[in-house]
Amino acid sequence: MQYQLNTSNYHAFSIFGVNKLPAQSYFIPYPDRAGANAVAPK
Repeated sequence: MQYQLNTSNYHAFSIFGVNKLPAQSYFIPYPDRAGANAVAPK
């Protein structure tokens, strides 16, 4: 398999994040702050 490199995008500042997935957040809900602090790395 050969890849084609698109070299016309490196100078166009309006093009940002080609072939980039949208950002995702990963949250774990806790009932209170003490429960969250108990498992958080310190």
